[in-house]
Amino acid sequence: MESTALQQAFDTCQNNKAAWLQRKNELAAAEQEYLRLLSGEGRNVSRLDELRNIIEVRKWQVNQAA
Repeated sequence: MESTALQQAFDTCQNNKAAWLQRKNELAAAEQEYLRLLSGEGRNVSRLDELRNIIEVRKWQVNQAA
């Protein structure tokens, strides 16, 4: 394999890792907010529904990027 092909493979791997970490952080933030709202701090049903959807999508994205 040429060094440019290796570099491209490495760059792709790094980009995928960065995307995975970003999605994982977004998932953690959404889960944290969801738990905070569930604990009674300003219970907002529509926001809880929105967060459930976000969490579902982020979990899917994390799994796809893994």
